[in-house]
Amino acid sequence: MNKTGTEKWALDGIKVVDFGHYVAGPLTGMLLADQGADVVKVDRPGNPEVESLERSVYDRGKRRIQIDLKTEAGLAMAEKLIDVADVVIENFRPGVMDRLGLGPNKMTLRNPGLVYLSEPGFASTDEKASVRTFEGVIGAATAQYMDLKPGGSEVPIYTPIGLGSTYAAIHGAIAVVLALYRREDTGHGDVIEVSLAGAAMSAMAVLLMKADDPPLRYVGRGPSPFMGSFQCGDGKWIFWIASGHSRNTIELCKAIDIYNGLIADGMVDLPVYSNLGLENNLPDSSHLTQEWNEEISKRMQDVLWTRPAAEWVRIVNDAGVPCALHRTAQEWLDARETDESALTIEVENERYGKVRQFGAQVDLSDSPEFVPSPPKEYLGDWKSKGKTSDVVGGGSMEPILKGLRVLDLSNVLAGPASARTLAEYGAEVIKIDTMNPYFGPRVFSWFPMEVSPGKRSLLLNLKDSRGREIFDRLVEISDVIVHNFRPGVADRLGIGYERIHKLNPRLTYLNITAMDGPKVGAWGNRPGFDPMVQAATGIQVRYGGEGKPPVLHGWASCIDYITGYSGTYGVVLALLRQKRCGPSGALVRTSLAMGSQLVQAPLMFSAEGHPTGGEPQGQKAVGEHSLHRTYQTCDGWIFLGGAEQDVQRLTVIPGLEDVPISPDEEENRARLLKDKIVRGTVEEWVNVFVLAGFGCHRVDNIEDLRRSYLHDVKADGSGVWDDGRSISAIRVTDHPAGTEIDICPPAYARFRRTVLHLCTAGPAMGEHTREILKELGFVDREIDGFVSEGAVKEFFSEHYLPR
Repeated sequence: MNKTGTEKWALDGIKVVDFGHYVAGPLTGMLLADQGADVVKVDRPGNPEVESLERSVYDRGKRRIQIDLKTEAGLAMAEKLIDVADVVIENFRPGVMDRLGLGPNKMTLRNPGLVYLSEPGFASTDEKASVRTFEGVIGAATAQYMDLKPGGSEVPIYTPIGLGSTYAAIHGAIAVVLALYRREDTGHGDVIEVSLAGAAMSAMAVLLMKADDPPLRYVGRGPSPFMGSFQCGDGKWIFWIASGHSRNTIELCKAIDIYNGLIADGMVDLPVYSNLGLENNLPDSSHLTQEWNEEISKRMQDVLWTRPAAEWVRIVNDAGVPCALHRTAQEWLDARETDESALTIEVENERYGKVRQFGAQVDLSDSPEFVPSPPKEYLGDWKSKGKTSDVVGGGSMEPILKGLRVLDLSNVLAGPASARTLAEYGAEVIKIDTMNPYFGPRVFSWFPMEVSPGKRSLLLNLKDSRGREIFDRLVEISDVIVHNFRPGVADRLGIGYERIHKLNPRLTYLNITAMDGPKVGAWGNRPGFDPMVQAATGIQVRYGGEGKPPVLHGWASCIDYITGYSGTYGVVLALLRQKRCGPSGALVRTSLAMGSQLVQAPLMFSAEGHPTGGEPQGQKAVGEHSLHRTYQTCDGWIFLGGAEQDVQRLTVIPGLEDVPISPDEEENRARLLKDKIVRGTVEEWVNVFVLAGFGCHRVDNIEDLRRSYLHDVKADGSGVWDDGRSISAIRVTDHPAGTEIDICPPAYARFRRTVLHLCTAGPAMGEHTREILKELGFVDREIDGFVSEGAVKEFFSEHYLPR
């Protein structure tokens, strides 16, 4: 959509004081600055981190000031800033800001309209609150080193992608905007806590989800050649994903010319849901026998040797099947196509020259074009802002989005997770699913159990005129639409933004795509899912290791969720701007490509002489250095978290006094620590390292999390869930699926003045079709006609637990 020059930022005039350090706090401030907030970054004098290449990215669009918070003059200066601010961001350990005299209780008493965001490693109410939480400690605590590799791992695999910090940043940005949204009505700010551990668990949710003895249709038979990496004739690798999608599976086989041979040799091409028992049905590729998978893989590889990778990517994408060339992060940054679409941008920096980096995370229509500036000096121009609002209420504990209606037409994980998050903040969400899915049961019926809590279900045929009539009626009474159709598909269905905007000009319209950017680019129309975008943006190459075959970095836990939360961020930005500037709605756009860049934020930038790619890579990675890595004990694994300058702390630990601390003995230090740590237990080493001032945690897997954190709850959605700990898991004992289901509750954010819903369990598909149509004014006779004519369904299939 072309910009006219009259647009307005959602956060225009919002003043933010950013005390953040490392990644989470500064990245949250960057997300707010990217949407027009005036962010002042507070740094301690002499902090070398300020001049790092990383901070040149996180501080784009911000203004900087140096304040020594250990002096009375510095504290007075900080108080003066906070007194006229709208938002404060800090990510120290719990209690640090209170000890400085800048804690939330004192600051919100001085400035009642203040939104105060804390982003500690572990929540302030957690027994681990005082633990020094480096990124690696969070990764160990949330099963990232054991369960991201498909099938899990017996030995921890370190990954430099920090899900804790990046997910905390997006959840923090959402929470801040929603607090500002409520402040427009009440005049009150809020105190928010987003722990890195809680945020990281929102990325691991589908891996934690579990049902007792699920049918084969939900778990599949193992690795499939329809989702994987293949080497082509020029030696380069490509990745495609067609598994679990009947049309894509068939079109892939036809595109690479193996379809006819497979059918001739005994495979069949039959509708999935009426033939779920077959082991040779090509459209149901998730459930083929091992023998068929091996034979198909061989035929695929034989064909792929005949042409170069780029040619195969073009052929497969032209067939509508998600496929990408494996790239490193640096190759992604340097690609002409990412620059063309503004997925990547260049910002001039005095120290580093042109810095290639990831672009904005969301794009809103009627917002100015995103042109970030390098950080500048704060000149002390903030003035007292007076009253925040003419309306001052008592700070109701009702959910912030109560009364908002959302139509969710999305599938798989990113879009549905975005809509589920809106439900957790109080919105009414109607999930609209197709009556004739291409997806098989695992994607169409299993994944929704994790991303459908709090929603009502309507099965609707948008290709039918009566179905579109029903949809139009819903549009007229709704506030938000969420979908993840490829560009052009919504228009062909008659539900594109321009038409919907005419039907309901105040509606916020979220479109999540695969490879789109803020501007039109060559890859914008490409289909895609999380694993394919991992391949395109360098994640799989890094996880596999240089010169090794690429490896998937978690099925649907790395990019999908952060993209969904980015969509939520865009929606709440649009809602806030609507409340501040007028009733007009907005087109909100984000993509899996944008999400992949955000989740790699500490690795997604470069400058001349400073390429990305020096981080630990491969399936044998253990950490960054001897004080920040995994170690085996006699009964498990630990992650030791410390900075290189913490080496002196080793000298006070009994049994480690003789470990060398000289900078030039790094290799020897790691070897000796490894030899000594293996003699003790996990519990012993965690205790002694934490006592010595290091961060340290047992390396957990998903089953460890279940044993430590799981609580039984009912599926009725009554109340909230919060046991005070950062990591939460619940077992829904009366799930409508007919079996107990383990899921993650919304523990990613805690507010003082509002609550997040523990939503009702995800419904059976079509369960609320008649109820919703009656609310639209249709009577039973009309609804019966819709069912008989194929416009709606009240029941999808017996192939949904328990049916």
